[in-house]
Amino acid sequence: MSISQETLNKYSALLASSAYPERFRHYMLLLLDIEGERNTDQGGDTVHGISRNAYPNETPWPPSDPRIIEIYYTDFFQEMRCGDIDDAHFAYQFFVAAANVGAPRARRMIWEVLGMPLTGQIVGPVTLKNLNAAIAADRDGIYSRFLRQLSKFYFSLTRTNPGKYAGSLEGWINRILIAIDI
Repeated sequence: MSISQETLNKYSALLASSAYPERFRHYMLLLLDIEGERNTDQGGDTVHGISRNAYPNETPWPPSDPRIIEIYYTDFFQEMRCGDIDDAHFAYQFFVAAANVGAPRARRMIWEVLGMPLTGQIVGPVTLKNLNAAIAADRDGIYSRFLRQLSKFYFSLTRTNPGKYAGSLEGWINRILIAIDI
């Protein structure tokens, strides 16, 4: 997937001057290209996908671009150990899923895909070992099962509360399709 020239112009220098890993910098450019700059959605006032409801104590509001990048790095990239996942495409989808559905739900989804007990609070060494081994053995199968879990979650939200979520379904599915194309 190509990144728009507008996103490249606006964020490349900021990310290039950072100490963040190359994988994260690339993921952020892809993510910033699909996230709106500022809108109001189910999370309330939202800036680049970071919602006021999820970060009620974040001051000042709205957070600066460097702070938004820091949140994505700490709360999603590091939290989900995306730099330790061998397959970069899967790591990107896991990163985007965690940012979109929340880290706890994304963790539960991956544990379910791997057939692991839903006991932990982190993506730890056992999960990483199992995930990397599963991807090495059946990349397409693991990838499709994870995307199926994610899609089922989005559709369940739309079915249970269409007035609130139906307008978001297309954007959620587009995120999945974009990740498939990278």
